[in-house]
Amino acid sequence: MTKREIERSVQPSLLDRLTDHDPRNNLEGRIGYLESVRQFKTGLQRDLEWLLNTRRIPIAAPDELEELGRSTYHYGLPDVTSISRDSHEARDRLLRRVEDAITMFEPRLANVNIAVVEMEGEEHRRELRFHVEGTLLMDPTPEQVIFDTVLHFASGAYEIEGAGGSAAGASRGT
Repeated sequence: MTKREIERSVQPSLLDRLTDHDPRNNLEGRIGYLESVRQFKTGLQRDLEWLLNTRRIPIAAPDELEELGRSTYHYGLPDVTSISRDSHEARDRLLRRVEDAITMFEPRLANVNIAVVEMEGEEHRRELRFHVEGTLLMDPTPEQVIFDTVLHFASGAYEIEGAGGSAAGASRGT
């Protein structure tokens, strides 16, 4: 691995820099650019799942506390267990909330767009599939990413699928 490749590595999030995945190993090896991109995407996938699976406080912030509306008080999403599975209006409202939450709380992803994956038959009554698309803000080269996401209605849990992708050009998943 060349010195130039090491210097080009993508800087991980603060949480990932503070987390020691191998505490018994006193020597931390250098990683190359492609591995740093893979780790960056894996961390983003994890953090998106945490965001989508966190339930926000159901009580709205008072209007006079306008700064509270853009704070961690509203981190997460509302409970979805009572959402109408047959209502396109309810689905669209939920997906707008997903997009708003990602835009507000995930600074590594810009130009966020949510695209529904239409399903046939009764499958749509058990889960909602959609893509989270956006620009992954990496230095030195931002890239387009798409995360395949599933909302399981029975549990209310969101799952972001995928484990792969490339460091160059657009990729799917992490």
